[in-house]
Amino acid sequence: MAKIVLTGGPSSGKTSLIEELSSMGHSVIPEVAKDLILKIGNLDPRDKVSYAKFQEDVALEQIRREEELYKGQITFLDRGLYDGIAYSQKYLGFVPEALSASARKHSGYERIFVLDRLPFVKENFRIENGEAEAAELHHRIVKVYSNYYKNLERVPVLPIKDRLNYVLEKLK
Repeated sequence: MAKIVLTGGPSSGKTSLIEELSSMGHSVIPEVAKDLILKIGNLDPRDKVSYAKFQEDVALEQIRREEELYKGQITFLDRGLYDGIAYSQKYLGFVPEALSASARKHSGYERIFVLDRLPFVKENFRIENGEAEAAELHHRIVKVYSNYYKNLERVPVLPIKDRLNYVLEKLK
């Protein structure tokens, strides 16, 4: 079966959609970066050394979770390895080699769904400073995935149940 990535910029509804899929019994992998940020506390992307290490840690944990949780059935991921590349480009101005190598070696994603952006919501774990930065990240994420995958599937802004049905219908 397949690993299905749900991606998009901050505040695009990825986590809400993952939670809906999980509540229906689908196999899911929550957003690794969010989990790590909540665990370590504040993350300052201006600290280049720490931020590069953070992105490498996210990639390693993403790979670990994918290997542990992906058992051949459809598994939905709240972001994939290529999201870290977009974030690194934005905040570091480069992509750590370990992250780039990990993405090339381990991804194997079957489908990529890019969720259209919703209004930006500032939450405690977010490092983005507002709507403009969230929009820039969204465009970077789309560009990075487009470099590796030909057919990104756009998910329009809809009520959550309709977004859920939209994605599931596309998978039939």
